[in-house]
Amino acid sequence: MNTNEKKLYRTVILFFLLASVPMVILSFFNVPSADDFTFGRRMQAYISENGYHMFGMIKCAVENMADYYMRWEGRYSESIIASFMPDIFGCYWLSAIVIYGLLTGGTTFFFYTLAKGLAGKEKAWPGVCIALTVCLAAVQNVPYPVEAFYWFIGAMAYMFYHASYLWMCGVVILYFTSQDRRRDIVLLTLLALLSAFVAGGNNVTAFVSILTYSAFVALSLVTRRKRGIIFPFLLSVGGFLISYLSPGTTVRGGGSEHYTPVVVTIIKCFRWTIRQYLLEWTTAKILLMLCFLTPFLLKILLEMVDRYHFRFRFPGIAALGGVCFLSAMSSPPFYILGEPGPGRLRNIIYVSYLVVTVLVYGYFLGWAAAMEENRKTAEKIADLYQRLPVKKSIAAGIVVMGLMCIGDAKRYGVSIEACKEIAQGQAAQYHREAAERKKMYQSAEEADLEVAPYSEKPYLLFFDDITDDPENWKNMAVSAFYGKQTVKLNAYDPDVEYD
Repeated sequence: MNTNEKKLYRTVILFFLLASVPMVILSFFNVPSADDFTFGRRMQAYISENGYHMFGMIKCAVENMADYYMRWEGRYSESIIASFMPDIFGCYWLSAIVIYGLLTGGTTFFFYTLAKGLAGKEKAWPGVCIALTVCLAAVQNVPYPVEAFYWFIGAMAYMFYHASYLWMCGVVILYFTSQDRRRDIVLLTLLALLSAFVAGGNNVTAFVSILTYSAFVALSLVTRRKRGIIFPFLLSVGGFLISYLSPGTTVRGGGSEHYTPVVVTIIKCFRWTIRQYLLEWTTAKILLMLCFLTPFLLKILLEMVDRYHFRFRFPGIAALGGVCFLSAMSSPPFYILGEPGPGRLRNIIYVSYLVVTVLVYGYFLGWAAAMEENRKTAEKIADLYQRLPVKKSIAAGIVVMGLMCIGDAKRYGVSIEACKEIAQGQAAQYHREAAERKKMYQSAEEADLEVAPYSEKPYLLFFDDITDDPENWKNMAVSAFYGKQTVKLNAYDPDVEYD
């Protein structure tokens, strides 16, 4: 890394950190809603009666998991974590920061370990630049940001587990590149824990974890090394089956007789992925991002060609594999529910789309760079930021990363939207009204309470609210959480879901 590249590297990091600031600040205005109260009410009741006793709270969380396993969903580790809804402990703001940190850290860890494993430690820094650019694009343009970071249950159930999956992929790469048997044992132990944990989260991430492990198991069989990967693979499969075959999963899907036939599911998944994801998400700014990342990718790929004489002979298969991977992410909801799933699922598919797009594009670059007639051109492109005047390379980085943040015709990027909601006072007003409600719930002696609808509903923070029907499931969850007989809105709110 020469001086020009070092300055560009630092610029990418600084830009990413600056873009993160408004998102972190906004989290302090966040408040719970909907299923937050459903999953957290058992723990709230326990703490109200017994106080903060660690073993008692763990037992309460396990009981909550067992209850949900039988009647609604089999996602065992997710139900346990959901029991510790942060607002119970007065720190709801923490969930968005943790999930955001896990996602950015997991993406960076994955690309860093991949670059280091393929090209050596000296070529690991381009992996960081790639990771932060991809992560910025993902975070700023995620389809449903409130479900990605700010609504605890939705974000935890999907983005939290998908971030854990990225960390797990990074550990798998560390295991395959390790030359120390003792370290192998440590890494396999960590993988076993991560596999069991991720398998107990959302079915989509658990399913693609199995697919990922399958690829590495095949690699271990072909190379006749690192066969210990079979143990976390089996744990991943076992955990997925425990979750997927639960009575609650059948109840939520309306009964196994209503499941979509497998062939129909596959056709729907491919059609949906191509039409709704690939064609919609592959925009001009994503293509520009790939152009910006090309020199970083080529630095890694050329080193890989020299070290391992890898020729990237099957670019078509790589592209098809990427489409199949993204299509597989839609298969659990299409199979069980007959539909593509909620916005929070599309969020993690979008993150995967960007990661897979960069990997497949990198494979095509490697295929071209491995040809002798293209070698000199590839080397020139790889050294582009080294040869360019530093001001031009930094300007290119700022322009591309800035484009990731501006959003599209429908909405701003997440950081700009966060700045707007903070500056205009929407976030503060929303938080203030929620705090007034909470104070009323906790202090009022009346068993039946009415509250006014929110006057401000920030795009990034507001997910849902109670209704004017005290028998609605959300109203009943809030009344149970705070020990009231009924709670309801004093007027109809058209922005609230009644289902």
